[in-house]
Amino acid sequence: MKSRVNILVDKSIAATLSAVEIYNKPDFQYRAETFCILAINGWELLLKAKWVKENNNKIDSIYKKRRKTNKDGSKSKRMTIDVTDSGNPRTHSLNYIAGKLIEIKCLNRNIWLTINALQDLRNSSVHFYNPSPEFAKNTQSLGTASLLNYTKIINEWFGRDLSKFNFYIMPISFIKDTTHTKAVLTNKISNNAERNFLSYLRNLYTDAIKKDPDYYFMADINVKFVRSSSDDAVDVRVTKTNDPDATKVVMTEEQILERYPWDYKTLTKKCRAKYSDFKLNKKYHTIRKSLSENNDYCKL
Repeated sequence: MKSRVNILVDKSIAATLSAVEIYNKPDFQYRAETFCILAINGWELLLKAKWVKENNNKIDSIYKKRRKTNKDGSKSKRMTIDVTDSGNPRTHSLNYIAGKLIEIKCLNRNIWLTINALQDLRNSSVHFYNPSPEFAKNTQSLGTASLLNYTKIINEWFGRDLSKFNFYIMPISFIKDTTHTKAVLTNKISNNAERNFLSYLRNLYTDAIKKDPDYYFMADINVKFVRSSSDDAVDVRVTKTNDPDATKVVMTEEQILERYPWDYKTLTKKCRAKYSDFKLNKKYHTIRKSLSENNDYCKL
C-alpha cells in the first residue's frame, strides 16, 4: 500500500503532466490559464508531500488547526482540526507550506519566486481577460523554468526520475508565427492590471538573479529553422564510444562552456555548499577524476 507521501507525489506528477499536455495541444483557447492552474496544483501537492515527509509522515501536519469555542464562549486551549463546509479537513495554503519549507531551508528561494509569479499569473488569467501577447510569452518563460525546477527538485526530494516523460512545453514558435520566444516586458499593454503584473515580474527577475543563479526563475526557448534537402541532410548520432566511422562534430569553445560551465574551483565550491560533511580529500579527487573521464559530465 502506498504511503500518503507517495500518493501526494503521484498526484503532483499527474497534475503537472496534465498541465504540459494541455499546453501542448495544437488548438486550445484557454491554454495559458489552464496550464497555470494545473502547474500550481502540481507544485502545491509536491510541497505538501515534502512537508508531510519532514513531519514523520503525519498527514495532519498539512491540516489547519483552530481552538474550539467552549460553551461559555471562551476559547479552549485544545487545538482541533479545522474543517470545510462538507466536514473534510481544511489544509494549509501553498504559501503557508512554502514558507515553512523555506524556514527549514528545504525550498530554494528562486524556486519559490517562480512558483509565486506563476501563481500571480494564474490569478491574473483567471480573474480578468489578458488579451496581450506578453502574457502568453511570460507564461511560457515561467512555465519552462517551473518545469526545469520541478524535475530537479522532485528527484532531490523523492528520487523520482521524470526523464521517461516528455516533460517539456511546446515553443510558441509552433503555436504562433515567431521564431524566438522571450519574456518581453514592453509598454504596449492593454490595461493597467497587465502593466502592474509585468512590472512586478521584472522586479522579481532581478531579485532572483541576485539570490541564486543555480535555479531558474524564467527560461527562454530559442528556435531556429534551417532549410535542408532530405537527400543532402546528414544524420548525426552522439555515441559514448569513440566510433571511427561516426560523423565528426566540432563544438565551439562557447558551446563547450555552455554544456560544461563548472571548472574545478566552482565544482569544489558547490560541493562545500551542498554537503555539510564535505572534505577536500583523496576520496573526493578519486571520484572527481573518474567522472572527468565521462563526456556526459566533463570535456577536457
